[in-house]
Amino acid sequence: MDALLSGHLSTVRLLLENGSDIQSSYIKAGQLVWYAVDTGQLKMLQLLKEFGADLGIARDGVYPLHKAAESREISTDIVRFLLDNGATFTDSDHGLGGFIMNVLDMGTIDTARLLLEHGEVFPQNKLYWAILCGTPDFILLLIEYGHKPDIEWLKEAIWSLRLDLLQLLIESIGFGLRDARGSTILHHAVERCRYKYFGRGTAYVTWGLTAPTSLLRRTEIIGPQTVSPPCTIQGNSKYTAEDVLRYLIQIGAEVNAADNEGRTPLDLARKYAPNVEQMLIDSGATSFSNGEKR
Repeated sequence: MDALLSGHLSTVRLLLENGSDIQSSYIKAGQLVWYAVDTGQLKMLQLLKEFGADLGIARDGVYPLHKAAESREISTDIVRFLLDNGATFTDSDHGLGGFIMNVLDMGTIDTARLLLEHGEVFPQNKLYWAILCGTPDFILLLIEYGHKPDIEWLKEAIWSLRLDLLQLLIESIGFGLRDARGSTILHHAVERCRYKYFGRGTAYVTWGLTAPTSLLRRTEIIGPQTVSPPCTIQGNSKYTAEDVLRYLIQIGAEVNAADNEGRTPLDLARKYAPNVEQMLIDSGATSFSNGEKR
């Protein structure tokens, strides 16, 4: 154990070649593999596999595959090695999308891509979470693997104050879409200005599977590794609702579009967000409900 944790590959090989057990009365099943993964030692993991180690034994409910994938420090190469050598997803991984959600929260872009390549599916009903805290690269990855942006994506980007994602999505699908109420994204941007603080405006929430403290016997061996950028942004959105509205006006969103009830963005502003009323008027907005004309 100490030789493994110290990274002494030749010593571990010598011990194994001379009959030391990967599992004994002093070493719990899967413990060496788990520590090799936890300390980011791919060559050590390959050595253990060479001598018959089982790569699929959980430690306190945490599988080596999960431990590797749900980390921004551990190289995707380790995740790939585990998958190539028999590590599999569990039924619960596929059921609620828990695994890929944890990777979004704690993993890297390359690892997320690898899991999607191996059949993991990001759940449709969790897309709001991806838009809330996912990086543009992660959103592009979801689009690459079959998710199709629509008005709901644009609305989530507005309500989450993700101007970076809003720009990306508009480049892909434009800004002329309407929802079931006939509302445009400008209607939603005005409604968002009603709230200074809103639950979806905080862009990072800790979530997911964490290893028990008793297992975290990590050394410094984990550094340096080739890792890709994280899947999530860090910190809160730096944009305000007014920034989002101003951007949409600047790129040409229709300021006088009426929803199914005949309300224009200016109508909504006068009712819910008078702080942006003048911005709309200065941009040529009118209020149909008051009999104003373009």
